[in-house]
Amino acid sequence: MFTESVKDSRVDQWFQEVPKAIPVVGVLIADLVRSGSSMGQATLTRCHSPHTFVLPWLIVVFMLLHLLIIRK
Repeated sequence: MFTESVKDSRVDQWFQEVPKAIPVVGVLIADLVRSGSSMGQATLTRCHSPHTFVLPWLIVVFMLLHLLIIRK
């Protein structure tokens, strides 16, 4: 249990500090990813949605492209 809280705090720190280091648009990117100035339920939703919706569609598209290329 202790290691999970340490791991989570490192991820939280990464989400807070790394995007801000990008010149000009860093703060905008950080606020967009976090859904505001702090982390919360909206942040979890924004990070989880691509895994459940976008990635499966990308996999299907790339598999179809792959099959089309192989069939030629």
